[in-house]
Amino acid sequence: MLAVAEGGSLQTYREVTMGDRKTGYRLSFVLGPLAVLTSHPKPGRKRNASAQVGWAFLSRMKPQSVAEWFQVVPDLLSRKTWSLACARPQAQLLHRDCPWGGRLVKLHLDGVDLEPGVILRPELWQTYLQQHPEKGMHSELIEVIAPGDAILRTSVDWMPCRLVNTLFGNFEDSVHLALFHGKTMRFRASRDFPQPGDYGCFVAEASEEGPRMERLALMRPANGKYRLVLVWRMVDDHFAGWAKLQFAQLVECLERSYARFFKHLGAREAITLGQNFYVHLSMKHLHSGNPLVPVAHPSARSVEVDVGKKLGLQHWERFGGAFHLAEYLKVFLASMGEEIWIFQSMDGRQLAAHQCVVRADQWHSIKGRFASAFRAQRAAYRRINGGHNAPFFYENGKPELSMVASAPQASAQPETVLVIRNTFWHAQETCRSAKQRRTVSLPLTHLED
Repeated sequence: MLAVAEGGSLQTYREVTMGDRKTGYRLSFVLGPLAVLTSHPKPGRKRNASAQVGWAFLSRMKPQSVAEWFQVVPDLLSRKTWSLACARPQAQLLHRDCPWGGRLVKLHLDGVDLEPGVILRPELWQTYLQQHPEKGMHSELIEVIAPGDAILRTSVDWMPCRLVNTLFGNFEDSVHLALFHGKTMRFRASRDFPQPGDYGCFVAEASEEGPRMERLALMRPANGKYRLVLVWRMVDDHFAGWAKLQFAQLVECLERSYARFFKHLGAREAITLGQNFYVHLSMKHLHSGNPLVPVAHPSARSVEVDVGKKLGLQHWERFGGAFHLAEYLKVFLASMGEEIWIFQSMDGRQLAAHQCVVRADQWHSIKGRFASAFRAQRAAYRRINGGHNAPFFYENGKPELSMVASAPQASAQPETVLVIRNTFWHAQETCRSAKQRRTVSLPLTHLED
């Protein structure tokens, strides 16, 4: 049996606390634009299975990317709507309540001297640190989801992280503590959002066991230099406002540490690595329909060309479905017995359907063989459609990215309604049909002073 007690208000939100008498587990919901869960096991008690399910259920409502953070916290870059904890000439420490539970703490650091393009995508840090070791930092690449979106096992034995964890962290659930012990983290970067020239990165532990501290970093050009904004979430809502001396020491330490880090960052090497790691591919001249893919056996829909016989690719048919170059290239290369990294998005934004991104070293290893096979495709395309035009590939054209980052398609997830009746709570789930899916676009303007 769950006992429900209604507490005070959090701005326009209403907090509801539920306790399980048998397990001693307490759950806190904040009701409003977002239903949010924070969990507080009593001393000596561990999370039970139902509590873990409850957290996994509600954690979907938390922002999971830079774009989603700006949607949920539109005043993310503002200083006027945050409470000031400490101020220095070039740095300020601020805080405010967090819409999905806990508290947000933010550092504004102005006057960062940095060359454009020096900030690497997360998946490149392992390669860079192997070539240019940095004391106290280690990065191991686990998986690349897309350029700028990767899962890493990282260790950062850095004094600022220790101070942040001591003042604001939870030694069980802190992202900063996790960095010290090489836990698996997901890094999701963005570029030119919400403004051209911006670079952002969202970091969180890749775990669904319970609440974790999240961290967001944003670099923005300002007066010939950069402004660094760091935001991290405290699991608990309590902010130790009395620790002004410690806050001043923290801000000073962060200011010195980041200045040293960026000063010693190998700008030329980092820029070269970032520019040469990927190749942009584009396809043009699809006026007569989708391009063709090789098939093993002839059919009524296929066409045969002599040009591909030496390669064993003489039978071709049209690629079916909506055309996206990444999917087409995967099918094409699979028919050749090849597989490489191919992505339709980068830095949090979708590429145009006729473009994709591939890893440069992998692409160059198969480029010659692919070019020969694609010449056969062009001949087959002309035979099917007639005329002289046929699709062609070219490299390193200008990426055509979506202008606005999109929020997740919320209707693809079950919609949950929380109903409070007397002393019981009820969760109702309804699933919308796939036809009702829609993408919510984020505004390009956000609150900032």
